[in-house]
Amino acid sequence: MDSCALKRRNFALSFITKLFLNMCLCRGEAIRVWIHKIMCTSNKIGSDHVDSECSELLIALTAQKSHQDSILEDAQKQVVEEVIARIERGRYLMTSHHDDQRAGILVESIQWLTLDPLLIGISVRKGHEIDPLIRDSRSFAIGFIEDDDSFITRRFSERLNGSDSAIYVQGSCTFDTLLCDSLVTGSPLLPQCKTWIDCTVLRRVDIENAFEFFVGTVVGMVHNGVKVHIESEVPELED
Repeated sequence: MDSCALKRRNFALSFITKLFLNMCLCRGEAIRVWIHKIMCTSNKIGSDHVDSECSELLIALTAQKSHQDSILEDAQKQVVEEVIARIERGRYLMTSHHDDQRAGILVESIQWLTLDPLLIGISVRKGHEIDPLIRDSRSFAIGFIEDDDSFITRRFSERLNGSDSAIYVQGSCTFDTLLCDSLVTGSPLLPQCKTWIDCTVLRRVDIENAFEFFVGTVVGMVHNGVKVHIESEVPELED
């Protein structure tokens, strides 16, 4: 092949390669396979120019794919966050007591499981000091933290396995110096929460990760100072 014909072939291959890239850059792996075939052809005809062009295009494709993967990951994360946000979350204080011990933990989500009887579900991180109290007393209470309240959040910050919270003193109880009330189960109720749900434990489920799930039978409620005792009859499960 004379030099003029070789130049024309090189120009044609380079032009087609760039054109195809501009048309189909997002095709990913299929494009890379196609460019490899061009490179093999260019090697057979001794075209270093086309081989260089193709190598640059492969680098561009790889960078483009990485960028697209990053965009896809961000988009997927956004979808997950938006779906999670559609299930309402709030700020709640879960309390329990047994004998002379009391404990509380902050939780973000509770769900009504059934309305007749009134059953709620709540997941709690394992290892908190409230865990053995719920187990032994078979009861707990849920307080709805007001939007403008910061005291409860600071007071009941994470205390896993007795680790210090912002104001925790070894050997003390988080409820020390706090005015508390109670309803049916005896779980402590703080006046900073205007709404409380008092429950007995119907089921405890080990989720086999860092959390456990409690199903509670509602036996009492407090709202704006009004106390209500609730008699809930839960049918026994058949074997």
